[in-house]
Amino acid sequence: MKMLRKALILAALGTAAAASLVAQIAPTVSMVEGTVTSIEYVQAGDYVEMIVMGTKVRVSSALAKADPTTGETKISSPTNAKLTLQSLSSNSPLPGRFDPVEPNTTIKGFRLGTTIVQGTWNTAGGYIDATDVFVEPAENIILGQVTAEFSGVEGSFTGSINGAQINLLPAANQTTKPGFDILPRVGTTGLRHEVGIELSKIPTGAQAAAEGYFAAGVFNAFVVDASNGTALSPTDQLAVTRAQVRERTPNNTRGDEYDIRGGIHLVTGRARQVAVYRIDVLAGRLTYTRLGAAVATIPDAVNPKFGTWRATGITPTVRTVTDPLGTAPSRIVVYLVPLTATGTNGTSPTSTTSFPAGAVLSAETVPDLIP
Repeated sequence: MKMLRKALILAALGTAAAASLVAQIAPTVSMVEGTVTSIEYVQAGDYVEMIVMGTKVRVSSALAKADPTTGETKISSPTNAKLTLQSLSSNSPLPGRFDPVEPNTTIKGFRLGTTIVQGTWNTAGGYIDATDVFVEPAENIILGQVTAEFSGVEGSFTGSINGAQINLLPAANQTTKPGFDILPRVGTTGLRHEVGIELSKIPTGAQAAAEGYFAAGVFNAFVVDASNGTALSPTDQLAVTRAQVRERTPNNTRGDEYDIRGGIHLVTGRARQVAVYRIDVLAGRLTYTRLGAAVATIPDAVNPKFGTWRATGITPTVRTVTDPLGTAPSRIVVYLVPLTATGTNGTSPTSTTSFPAGAVLSAETVPDLIP
């Protein structure tokens, strides 16, 4: 969150400086971060009006249109990148939030929460015309020692860090009503090892960090990351924790850069090789093309089943600039390379339309495109 804030401010300042040269023809780049005092859906114009620290913000319906590839919108919370105008302006209270002035009165939705808005200033209307909106109930973090074991299921996980009770919110990936494709505005992504693997338990004495919001005397967590724990699944697993790509042109003379990092859970605790694949539709078929490989390291001598890996490199150039493989990857997946009969790392295909049955794969990931 702090890195995001710094990046936004620097970007805004740089753009504003350039815009000052053409102030007569270009709208002013604007940004506001602070407390939301009002959120209302305006049906007549199909937009949401927010008041943030006295500044009027208009969130148009265009921001709620889902990206055809990722399904994401330009309105997001810490655990939901697909918010709509209706979910942003909903009066339904979030778990545990009560008005600090009026006892026993719940807070409506994201009101009195925190938002970061990017946009441009509309002089005639007197408001920021938003281009990107991030909203959350509060920005609270607690870091320290686990003083009561975390265990249970999403929505009922309880534990403590530094003596403070931590409850996990209902799962972020479960619909709020059976039969409806409506994800919660905020939820939990569960207990997680610091290398990205989901956990079922975190023992006392482990080091952990929780991110969420404090309300009604309880810390409601989006996620709890820990230095140790029991994997949710007893099988080998892969996770992507960071994925970045950089487009370099022209495609027929310069390859694109990639930097993919993640974690691994290995039942045997032995180092293994992972291969990173880009996902494209080529000639009408879903195709996986290998970018590169890396060997996972197992740095934890106390619990040697968790490790990390990193794959970096430059994609091959293509013969023609219109070849889809000449663009930076927009979707990736990571494959755990099987061992040979003698127990050594095997090989992975250069290109394939499917992986073997029982293959260990990470979840598909959309890399960040960096300038």
